[in-house]
Amino acid sequence: MLILREPLAQFFLLGLLLFFVYETKSPPAEVDSKVIRIDRDVLINHMQYRSKSFEYEKFSLMLDQLSPMQTEKLLEEFIREEVLFREAKSLNLNEKDYIIRQRLVQKVEYLLRASEIKRPVNLEEFYAVNKDRYLTPRKITFTHIFFGKKERGSWSESERSAENLLTDFLSKPWDKGTEIKSGDRFVFHKNYVDKSSEHVSSHFGKEFSDALFDLGIGTWEGPIKSAYGHHIVYVSNISEEGVKDLEEIYDQVEWDAKQAAITELTETLIVDLKKKYKVVVDL
Repeated sequence: MLILREPLAQFFLLGLLLFFVYETKSPPAEVDSKVIRIDRDVLINHMQYRSKSFEYEKFSLMLDQLSPMQTEKLLEEFIREEVLFREAKSLNLNEKDYIIRQRLVQKVEYLLRASEIKRPVNLEEFYAVNKDRYLTPRKITFTHIFFGKKERGSWSESERSAENLLTDFLSKPWDKGTEIKSGDRFVFHKNYVDKSSEHVSSHFGKEFSDALFDLGIGTWEGPIKSAYGHHIVYVSNISEEGVKDLEEIYDQVEWDAKQAAITELTETLIVDLKKKYKVVVDL
């Protein structure tokens, strides 16, 4: 036909062909985007992600043991999540969003951390290398009498009051069973048993804690300045820093060693992933 030789006719037919292809090919893709297909694997994966545990056989058995009502609830939960996820994608909410970017990074890291550790973890070796993680800090037991800067009107007056009581205490024997009624009411406690310097610092301030651990044992000393005033102190015991035996903290060391092995494996996998990419820096 002569008309088919005309450029305008050819252009029209080409456009008609493209329209036909678009109409026949595009709708299924559009329809598919609105179809939520749920099978056994989809539900098991959903259960694993929800529980943050990846044991397919375990969750397969759990799925089989769900009651009809529980299965219906699980389906509704998945459908709700899937619908919201697809709507977010359709609105391009996943583009140029740093929070989502970080969440995706965390997800991949989490999946990598779920990788199986091939070599056994040597607890004795881990414990020997990381003994400093299992140090028990120095701890102190003491009684104090407080003279507040606020209560006494000034720092100098709180210090003078503490000095006067200390002189009185040192001039006569002190019976540990005698109730001490002198001094002002302290915001925390009067007696402390087996407390670390960190704990003491949280109540009195670091300056007080540092001075406290330098005191002698079995006598009233002071005054020592705290964040609140001055104190005279009776230290009855200081236990030295030490390391717990492996047998005492076996479960903790086992957990720490496994986590360290998982972290090491994860970083190795990330290094391997980096090899798949070419990095071009143009600053």
